[in-house]
Amino acid sequence: MNLWKSSIFWRIYLLNLAIICVLLTSMFAISRVTLPDISRGKFQEITDTSANRLKEQVGNVVDYLHELTTYVQGDKEFASHDPAVMQSELVDLVKTSALIDNATISDEDGIVIASTPADLSDTVGEYIGDREYVVKAMGNSSAYLSDVNWTNTGRPVLVISIPILDENEHPMYCINLALRLSDNKLLSNLFQKIDLGAGGYVYIFDRNGHLISHPDHYRIGEDISQNEVVQEVLKHQDAGYRKVTNTKGILMDASFAFVPEVGWGVVAQVPDAASLDSFFSFRNTLQLLSLIVLVPLALVTALLALQIIKPIRTLYDAVDQVARGDYESDLALKASKNEIGQLSKRFNEMFQTIRNAREQIEYQALHDPLTGLPNRTLLADRIGQMIAHADRSHTRVAVAFLNLDRFKAINDSLGHSIGDRLLCEVAQRINEYVSDSDTVSRIGGDEFLLAMPNVEHMQDVLSVVHEVLKSLNIPFLIDGHELFLTASIGISFYPSDGLGVEELIKNADMAMHRAKELGRNICQLHTPAMNTEAEERLVLENHLRRALEREEFLVYYQPKIDLISGHIVGMEALLRWNHSIWGMISPAKFIPIAEDTGLIGSIGEWVLRTACADTKRWQDLGLPPLRVAVNLSAHQVHQPNLVETVEDILEKTGLHPQYLELELTESILMQNTENVIDTLHRLREMDIAIAIDDFGIGYSSLSYLQRFPISTLKIDQSFVSSIVRTGDRIDGVIAKVVLALAHNLGLESVAEGVETPDQQAFLQEAGCDFAQGFLYSRPIPAQDFEYLLLKNESASV
Repeated sequence: MNLWKSSIFWRIYLLNLAIICVLLTSMFAISRVTLPDISRGKFQEITDTSANRLKEQVGNVVDYLHELTTYVQGDKEFASHDPAVMQSELVDLVKTSALIDNATISDEDGIVIASTPADLSDTVGEYIGDREYVVKAMGNSSAYLSDVNWTNTGRPVLVISIPILDENEHPMYCINLALRLSDNKLLSNLFQKIDLGAGGYVYIFDRNGHLISHPDHYRIGEDISQNEVVQEVLKHQDAGYRKVTNTKGILMDASFAFVPEVGWGVVAQVPDAASLDSFFSFRNTLQLLSLIVLVPLALVTALLALQIIKPIRTLYDAVDQVARGDYESDLALKASKNEIGQLSKRFNEMFQTIRNAREQIEYQALHDPLTGLPNRTLLADRIGQMIAHADRSHTRVAVAFLNLDRFKAINDSLGHSIGDRLLCEVAQRINEYVSDSDTVSRIGGDEFLLAMPNVEHMQDVLSVVHEVLKSLNIPFLIDGHELFLTASIGISFYPSDGLGVEELIKNADMAMHRAKELGRNICQLHTPAMNTEAEERLVLENHLRRALEREEFLVYYQPKIDLISGHIVGMEALLRWNHSIWGMISPAKFIPIAEDTGLIGSIGEWVLRTACADTKRWQDLGLPPLRVAVNLSAHQVHQPNLVETVEDILEKTGLHPQYLELELTESILMQNTENVIDTLHRLREMDIAIAIDDFGIGYSSLSYLQRFPISTLKIDQSFVSSIVRTGDRIDGVIAKVVLALAHNLGLESVAEGVETPDQQAFLQEAGCDFAQGFLYSRPIPAQDFEYLLLKNESASV
């Protein structure tokens, strides 16, 4: 049968053709009526969305500027009063910010004291205090974002001025950060990346109607305040939509919005004619399709689509699989040279790369990058598993906190490279003494944790810990350096010392610090008393921080006696804390806390000032001039302004330097030696005496007695207490040796802790110059000491 002569074929064909024609005619009619309005509405939706996106991007920039303000105002370097430091910090700030092009720092007089980059160096010394952004920022003591300004070269910029405030919230400096508008690629990419099609664009203007962003960079900074949209935005400060004619006379559909945080307006606009382009394009497409669409072609296309859709569906499933985080399964497609086959191959390769990268990331997230040991995260997970197993098996879990003793000295002296290699070798040695079920973790610079499950006997844990300590005592040989190392270890047990991971680690840490206090190179088991002590220490620290302002500190004085004449020739100032609730608190309790927290600096300065003021007051009362001895902490000695602080105190109290003696311990002299020597020489040049306190119990290096400008040697009371009577003889060999050393070096000698007449007699016979102790007087308050001076003005002890 001839298909072309078949009436059925033609009937079906003509019927289908009629249906297609009706459908096409209907589509043309409907599109003619509805599509123009739909198209315009769609374009308005696009411009509204674009305007809102632009507003959000401006908001992101404003948020960034807020964060930048907070960072700058919190950076102590900008308040250092050192132009070089401030200049360096300013350079780093500009380098690390993608928005800032250049910057200056002006002082409270408006004079530029620092600038960057180098081509702005000629602005240093220039007066900018009358510029709007500086006036606003310094006047309101808050950051201010300027409108468009012009540089000396005519370039438009925005300036954010950030005041640096002192403790009284008074502005000291002003950090002025400039954002070039005409050639700032980041701002251009941020604001001008919105695609509105041919003829469409977005622009931003400030509160005065000057362009901040525009696709035509030459127009940035231009005054467009007469523009209808600009006037409406600035007047109503709201969002909206309207038609407007641009500078080229083209009718535009404009959506606009207002950014209240900075007073900017944003506009997105497209040509009105463009809104109908899609309609005409659609109509032309329908006309073309109506000519080429035939039923047989549709059937063939359907058959081909079935062959194509299958692998595409498989690819879609693969993409969905990746989106759900499943990278384990490969695509099950036959390899072929066509695009689908190659794409399938690439997908499988991508899956393998992702799997490898994920494994690497997971490893790095759970292991220490230096030693390869588990980090704190993985350790916590494993201890949690050990605890769960211990509950089931009725066993215990041990957590040992190991800290290397004085590791910082190795790092500082030999460098971090050797320090890192040493840490790796330490990790290897520890691993040699633990079982496969144990976990060794590095949780900090020189801190390691050992977690041991299935503990039945405490001795098993102690044996492992002692073996680790012994192994660390064997010298390490690194790059020709023989390094000696010890460690302090604290141990806690589940469940007796804690029920949770963090509690076990905290208690082991506490025990480790107790091990350090007991001499280092030992292990210490946690006890409940440690928690009590830690809590008491925290409470004591909180009260200590306010003791100075509450005037709870007192200075007590203990007289220093001339062993020949028996007269009081001086006194030692000693700090006491009379708490308003707890009463007198032992210095042994609060002095270590003050040193650990750095509070000793302000407290020590107060003691020095009070002691000098009291000594001067007694001199003004006509009492014999005495020398007061004041202890200096390591914190004070290593302060670069110690000499200036002492000079200021002496000047304000009126005490002559010859009546001041500063006492230091041996350990202080051994830290940062060269700087300490320089500081002590400057103090001695002022005629201030320098004494070594508690001599003989520290380093006792004879060489430093010659290097340092020492005037007095104070013999520790432990040596004085060792002076005992044996029949008719009084023995005190060590004290005698120390006194002989002091005399040979031409130093004054002072014996501390003299409590018996036998000790006094021995010291007099051995040639000791001065003594102090309970035999003469306990440390007493200032008013009692004043009474003692009045009572003994002309009498001998």
